[in-house]
Amino acid sequence: MKKLLMLIVLCIGINAGDGWKDKEGNLVKETPWMKSKGDFGVTLFIVNEKEFFKVWNKPSQSVNIDIVEKIHKGDEVIFPIVFSGCGTGKDGKCKLKGSTLVLAPDGKEYAKVNNMSIFDNKPQPNLTLNVSQEYIKVIIEPSDKLGTYKVKVRVRDVVKKIDINLQRSFQVVDKNVPIETKKDNSEAKPIEKIEPNKKDIEVGKWMTYAYKEDNKKDMENIKYMMSSKAFTQKRSTMFPIAIFISKRFQQDDEYLNSIDINFDSLNNNSLFMLLVALKQADTKNSKVLYDKLLLKTTDSKVLNYMKSLPVLDFSTIEVNSPAILDMLWASFMATGDTLYVERIIDVLGRKDSKESINNILLKSSAKWSILSNAKQHTKVLKVCKKHSKSSNLTLKKEIIKILEKVDEK
Repeated sequence: MKKLLMLIVLCIGINAGDGWKDKEGNLVKETPWMKSKGDFGVTLFIVNEKEFFKVWNKPSQSVNIDIVEKIHKGDEVIFPIVFSGCGTGKDGKCKLKGSTLVLAPDGKEYAKVNNMSIFDNKPQPNLTLNVSQEYIKVIIEPSDKLGTYKVKVRVRDVVKKIDINLQRSFQVVDKNVPIETKKDNSEAKPIEKIEPNKKDIEVGKWMTYAYKEDNKKDMENIKYMMSSKAFTQKRSTMFPIAIFISKRFQQDDEYLNSIDINFDSLNNNSLFMLLVALKQADTKNSKVLYDKLLLKTTDSKVLNYMKSLPVLDFSTIEVNSPAILDMLWASFMATGDTLYVERIIDVLGRKDSKESINNILLKSSAKWSILSNAKQHTKVLKVCKKHSKSSNLTLKKEIIKILEKVDEK
């Protein structure tokens, strides 16, 4: 028997709306491996590690995971925990702990790990599903027994003082028995594809270069964004857009005195996006408008989330996920401040003798976004050229590669 505790610091969520649903959009009933208490929900998966993260990390509107029910000796499986709605303390951070017990077919303990960090001391993700930081990987040895193995997981939300017990099983079968994978029915409902119209494209272009303009068009464009499905359809892009809006609010707080938005006409996504923007702006007038809008909000999940959401400082925030990269780019496009570009570029200079999956994904996202924006923004290109002479050889090497691609015809 071989068993290994794996540490994966992953904060990349799947855009799954308000929870797991079937293909028709109906909420999936609770099972021994998928439970919730209030707005805190957890799911236990038994999956192939490589295939799971290949699907999990692929940007999409739904997730369709191959569940492992049978394996042969010599195969390996992992038991990641997917969660949403964790509680936050006064510091705005979640604290999820847990334990995993694997029982062999004869009922004896096969593997056990206590005091696991499911999601420890990190800010609450923005209303998305996330995968545990730590999980167990088991490799079935030739001497291990054939039969059904039970996996029992206990998850504790330390802040909310909630315990949830999950259980799932898999079979180890003879090598002559064929194995078929099964698609998990916990699939997020695909969102209707929206083709951007001429106005959507025009406002999108304005966002990209907003730092070059004054605030005259802000209110007109922000109001349009609130009413357009192209901007409010995807949860994965709503938060960066909200950060962009907050930075524009910070630049001209006065016009918020005369803001003219029909709050009653806002859909749930628009309402959420505006609330986040106002809270993150954290100015005199944005606070007044935020309090006014919050009184009109009846969705308990949104209210709880806004209560727990801290005001983020993007000059110091830990850059640990592609989502944070998106918010830094949004901050740059709204302000033109290259500090945000510097923080993204710094990711490329990180040295890690054993790079985690998260770092690999993070650096890949950073490289792509830096290249794309260096082609569009002179300011970004100048920052890249500055770092091409960096004393950090790892960073210098990556930036030179990016500049070579920028120059390609």
